[in-house]
Amino acid sequence: MQIENSKSVISKLRKGDSNDPFVSLSEQQTIYNQKVVLSEVPSKFDRVTVTGDGITWNEIDLGIPGTNTYVVDYNLGVVSFSQAHEGKTLTFSFKGRGANYLAARRIWTREENGEVTETLQTLVDTTEVAREEADLAATSLNHKGSYNSTTQYKRRNIVNYAGNSYMALVDVKGASPTDETKWKKLSGFAFKNTYLNTTSYETGDYVQFAQNEQLYMSLVDNNIGNPVTDTSKWKLVVSVKEAMDGVRDATADARVAEDAAIDATVNANLATENANSKATFAQLQGDHAKTQGDFAKGIGDNLQHKGDYSNSTAYKKGNVVWYSGATWMCIQDTSAGVLPTQASYWRVISNETTLNAQNWTATANQTVFTIANGNYIMGGKHLKVWVGGVQQYVGQGFTETTDTSFTLSEGVPAGVVVRAEWFEGAITIYRGHTSSHYLGGNDELDASKLKNYQPYHVGLSAPVNKLSMWIDTSS
Repeated sequence: MQIENSKSVISKLRKGDSNDPFVSLSEQQTIYNQKVVLSEVPSKFDRVTVTGDGITWNEIDLGIPGTNTYVVDYNLGVVSFSQAHEGKTLTFSFKGRGANYLAARRIWTREENGEVTETLQTLVDTTEVAREEADLAATSLNHKGSYNSTTQYKRRNIVNYAGNSYMALVDVKGASPTDETKWKKLSGFAFKNTYLNTTSYETGDYVQFAQNEQLYMSLVDNNIGNPVTDTSKWKLVVSVKEAMDGVRDATADARVAEDAAIDATVNANLATENANSKATFAQLQGDHAKTQGDFAKGIGDNLQHKGDYSNSTAYKKGNVVWYSGATWMCIQDTSAGVLPTQASYWRVISNETTLNAQNWTATANQTVFTIANGNYIMGGKHLKVWVGGVQQYVGQGFTETTDTSFTLSEGVPAGVVVRAEWFEGAITIYRGHTSSHYLGGNDELDASKLKNYQPYHVGLSAPVNKLSMWIDTSS
């Protein structure tokens, strides 16, 4: 086989004699832009035979291909068909003479006024840069334990310092995490390092998983032995792996496109329609690879604390803000004015809450009780009330009058102990399934069947109908 090597083109063609014969080839190809590019330049003497799609195909030397005809360019190794056969996969049999290979830097993908502005090699180089940036984002998102002033930290490394977690904003060494130009405080975060199925996690605890490519948050307390794939127990917060997989797939596609374009080119004449169509395909794949790389880089760039929430700011997915005593993470890009309470755009990832309580000894027929040591958020299920040790429920046993008082649905006898507990902060308390046991519920309870049940009388002028109470009548 003769080998001709120049700076941009490598020709590898067989002589076709007994010492260097042509090779018999049979391959399946799909018609794209009315053309098929064969893997090698075919021998014109032996011709190209086409079969498939239930059609008897005939080769013509010149003219426009028809319903069952095709034209072969024996210099380029290109077979042309009618538009009616676009997308069909056919079988091609021929004697291969070899191929000419063109360097990626000589295949243009963009031009402006006849000037080449981008080549296939540029796209390949861009893809490699995007992949390296995605790899860097994955390796940098890593908890480094307690802060050490002698350690060199990378951007996005996370450390513990003075009871809080901090994320490096830049590559840094020796600067205290209190230096806001180099560190960002992730206040309220409870970072527990790498996930272990033998560790018990609490609500709001964060763990890293799968070689630091994923960050999960525990949704429940006493979370032990539950895999992070259990969506009732864990929430996936950040996954660099998905973006990296997209970049790797796009990189592979770009390389396949590059190989296809090189195989399709047989000389330095890049003005042919076939070379341009292949270069266009490579451009689309390269653009896709760059998009995936930008996406991966965006995840790393956006995972940063933006301070107090501002309704004039448009936030990006991954941004973290303070709002109403809690830390919130943006789960999709927002426009200005989208409050963190809108669940389709934000998730609470930590709270600063205080559990408060107060007891009263009721006077006769007392209904209104005023909180003296704090306040609660009305309408947020933050307030719990007990009368005589029995829990009451908002809307039935009591109503929330103001953020510092509540009113029982009926007066209670003198001496009964009334207790209230409430959370001060942004936490939401979910009650479970208690309403299913009410009158008319799907699991209604008959109080007369309960142990030690006795009718309630104790000399009141009227029975207590709405409050849930247990009264000792033994005396």
